[in-house]
Amino acid sequence: MPASVTAIGHTIRTGFHMAVKGRTIGAAGGIGGALLLAFYLITGFEGRVDHVYPDPVTHGAPWTYCDGETTDKPDFSKKYAPAECDAITIARIKALDGLVMSCVGHTLPDNGSHPLPAKVRASFDSLAWNIGGHAFCISTLAKFAKAGDLLAACNQMSRWDKVAVGGEMRQIPGLTFRRGEEQKVCLEGARSQ
Repeated sequence: MPASVTAIGHTIRTGFHMAVKGRTIGAAGGIGGALLLAFYLITGFEGRVDHVYPDPVTHGAPWTYCDGETTDKPDFSKKYAPAECDAITIARIKALDGLVMSCVGHTLPDNGSHPLPAKVRASFDSLAWNIGGHAFCISTLAKFAKAGDLLAACNQMSRWDKVAVGGEMRQIPGLTFRRGEEQKVCLEGARSQ
């Protein structure tokens, strides 16, 4: 039976095609299970914007579009179609997931020796999407996950709710909320082992 999780106000059942605002994502997009759940988490938190806009903290770079994708060479005249944003987001999730899995000691496809629960994997992908793959890989969270302590890894998520503003770390309420939701999903997965 497929697993389900409630996050950001949506009940998500892994293993099924999902409809997001009239779109069907799943096998047609080449993703399923944990990556489909990651897609839902990421798009739910990021919000979809069909054009390039400035970062809300810096009011400039990194320039953002679609579901939180960034660029240093913005094309302000471009409008992104929903299918185009879906393709960009899915491709990036796939690439990011490979990095995340290697940083926590898993190879793709899963080597089966220590399978990472889908909810844990999806929450890790969502966190890495937001903080960057490098920051994820050098984090204490990744070290705990690599050591097999998933509960400790999940409990590290709440530490990532700040951004540097003028050389000072400031807590951002939206990030605090996001980390709390990601942590709930992560802990559900870690406790299901």
